[in-house]
Amino acid sequence: MPCDPSELALLRRCINGDEGAWHTFCRSYAPALLGRLAGFLRGRGRPSPQGDEAEEILARLFSSFVENDFALLRGFRGESSLAGWLSVVALRRAQNYLRSEAREHARRPRAVPPRAPSEGSPLDRLEREEAIRVLREASEGLPPRDRLLLHLHFIESLTYGEVAARLRVSPNSVGPLVARATDRLRKRLGGEPRP
Repeated sequence: MPCDPSELALLRRCINGDEGAWHTFCRSYAPALLGRLAGFLRGRGRPSPQGDEAEEILARLFSSFVENDFALLRGFRGESSLAGWLSVVALRRAQNYLRSEAREHARRPRAVPPRAPSEGSPLDRLEREEAIRVLREASEGLPPRDRLLLHLHFIESLTYGEVAARLRVSPNSVGPLVARATDRLRKRLGGEPRP
């Protein structure tokens, strides 16, 4: 569904520096985007009663809208509703935020060093080795593209944009591709695909 002409007009006025249009834009879209971000974070086990993380992501998002003379907003082509496009952009920012938080968390020194894989009881080592073997065998039965996709996303922790560039696909298609590949792996492991 193409963008509503009134949304395009508001966006153009924002890009042209109309302060009143910018305030209208913020009042019109910020509450819904904040709700989407909070729901996205809750769905990933990040409940924040005060919405601090969602508000942080929203603030960064709106700040990015005005950077470089509204370059991000100028990229909107009007092929969809403005609200839908903003929602997709906001959720991508949230995904990037969570990835960067995870990378930052992994870099922080830990109070207790993690156990080396060789540590633990012989039974623990056998269970771990068996789990790795089963996972490796199941993934070897996947199509090569699925194996590469899962490796890039889960092992190398590449962003959707980076995965898209490596696979020569649209960044919008990476999420569904990862979900389908994960479902195929889950099915090979004897589990049920996601609903």
